[in-house]
Amino acid sequence: MGLSITAFQAEEINHDWRDDAACREAPKEHFFPERGGMGWVVHADQVWKKYCQRCPVWEECFIYSTKGSPNTEGEQYGVWAGLSPTLRRKFRDDIDTARKVASGEFNIYGQDKGGNNEKG
Repeated sequence: MGLSITAFQAEEINHDWRDDAACREAPKEHFFPERGGMGWVVHADQVWKKYCQRCPVWEECFIYSTKGSPNTEGEQYGVWAGLSPTLRRKFRDDIDTARKVASGEFNIYGQDKGGNNEKG
């Protein structure tokens, strides 16, 4: 398992990280797929490619969206850190795997393209 982030560490994050986010001026609707439209995974992949892969504060966004938001369970809606709400919950304690899933290096099950888990 990759690096684990505690709720305490999440509280330590300065919310000013958003000022440096690659998506800071993007329309909010970019982060919420339409009902009946493309699925969350496809939508999150498009957000990743447009914003997250080049974002200097991806890690801060991921931690905030999983543990540091006003809701201690994390952000329940929208694409954050290039991940759907379901995937953020699944990988909330494994930031390394979360980044690999968001980037497409790993599938949504946390496996590489050969079907192997990170630890082999």
